[in-house]
Amino acid sequence: MFDPKLYYIPMALLLFAIIPDMPYQYYVSLKIVVSIAAGASIYYGWKRYKDKDLAAGAILIFYNPFLPIRMSYEWWSTLDLLVIFYFYLRMQAMADDIKQQQYRDEHNNRFDQK
Repeated sequence: MFDPKLYYIPMALLLFAIIPDMPYQYYVSLKIVVSIAAGASIYYGWKRYKDKDLAAGAILIFYNPFLPIRMSYEWWSTLDLLVIFYFYLRMQAMADDIKQQQYRDEHNNRFDQK
């Protein structure tokens, strides 16, 4: 299963992206990492809930490294903060799902033993 703590990686990288004058290679690698995280979020949402994660789809479009979208630094900084907030909420939701699943598994095992 996908570990929600892996969202800390793109969240930390996005925080550093707000700092101006980072090398261009940093932004390219940032786009790759954020795209992978958004793709994982889409996959997890579809696998778990049969739900379309439109926010992660938008993130995947904006941060795709193959067809770059040009925006000013101010817009990218704002988008970075929004994506950090989205990943944080997604991470919390996934952690809650894992806890609920573990709780269900524990209680099902108790009833099976009797």
